[in-house]
Amino acid sequence: MSARAQQRLTGHTGSVNAAVFDSTGDYVVSGGQDKQILLSNASTGRQVQAYHGHGWAVQGVAVSQDSSQLASCGGDRMVFVWDISTTQIKRKLTGHRQRVDCVATNGDGSIVASGSFDKTVCIWDLRAAPRTPLQVLKESKDGVASLVLTESEIIAGSIDGCVRTYDMRNAKVVEDSLESPVVSVSVAGSQQGRLLVGCMDSTIQLLDREGDGRAVAAFVGHKCAEYRIQCDSNGQTVVSGSEDGLCHSAYWGKKLESKYLVEVTMTTSLTHKHLVYETGLPKPYRIVHVDPDGDGDDAENPDDMDWINRGHEEKAKRRIRLKVTVDEENQIHEVECG
Repeated sequence: MSARAQQRLTGHTGSVNAAVFDSTGDYVVSGGQDKQILLSNASTGRQVQAYHGHGWAVQGVAVSQDSSQLASCGGDRMVFVWDISTTQIKRKLTGHRQRVDCVATNGDGSIVASGSFDKTVCIWDLRAAPRTPLQVLKESKDGVASLVLTESEIIAGSIDGCVRTYDMRNAKVVEDSLESPVVSVSVAGSQQGRLLVGCMDSTIQLLDREGDGRAVAAFVGHKCAEYRIQCDSNGQTVVSGSEDGLCHSAYWGKKLESKYLVEVTMTTSLTHKHLVYETGLPKPYRIVHVDPDGDGDDAENPDDMDWINRGHEEKAKRRIRLKVTVDEENQIHEVECG
């Protein structure tokens, strides 16, 4: 399997820390060590816009579904919300105490979430006047490296080895423990019930989050031991960066050449332990994006608020351990899951 670069996007000085497509796939937004954010045409490679404002390296970027605004974060401990067409900063959001490594938005761009080296996830409602976080999630024991927002969930991957899924409507937290630092989390394409999780033990695991959280597939062959390497999937193909300078990919259920990702077959003997227990949440969780009467009012309307204050809620904590031993030629020697 071989591939060639379609375009080389230039403009940054130094390393590029983040790059994402907009919803159309026609444009790429990138952030770098040079404190810049660049908007480039994916087909021609031409730089369209440059966004300046961060005082430190840009660590993460996210684009709204309608491609009207983007959010960025970085070493200056801030989250910026930009108007894409005018390049103007619409909001400067503060609340983190250390470097902010990842940022995500919901579908219409009204909610922004950010994850930081300070072990917290901050959530902002851009429709509200206050610029302080609407909610701060403090369950992580180490830095938060990756975030995903769905209509009702916030999914956070942490260096403490856990993926936490916050169900903001039901005040439930599901915690998957992989026992290796998590640096990338994404929903597996159209398969909303599965999560693709990249870890710093050079494995990518596909978790079934609708069932008991078991790992239904795992992929090895790339290298991820020191850096925040990202992985993603369109539902059929898994793609990942790698510290060896290559971009690795694999089709589910098909083993490729050793220099690419290899899927580890998960048999019935490869099971993991999980423990389900009830615990009291540290404080009430608020629905961050609800308008039940359809009047379009913001969160200041009490009719559009729902404070959940239950004494105890179910919190599922699953422990997964996957050990894969691979030689220098990426041949699998040992797979252990328990």
